Amino acid sequence: MNINEKAIEMFEQNKYEEAMELFQQAVHESRDVQSLNNLAWMYFYPFRQEDSI
Repeated sequence: MNINEKAIEMFEQNKYEEAMELFQQAVHESRDVQSLNNLAWMYFYPFRQEDSI
């Protein structure tokens, strides 16, 4: 399991801080499309929750 997969698993378990740390680590290790997109999505996610209320 790679770092992005582990971070997604943490996110699905509502462990947001752990997921954010793993997504940041993934970008630090490899600035590929998947890592950058996942990190950007995490930054955007809190705003999506506010819109749905």
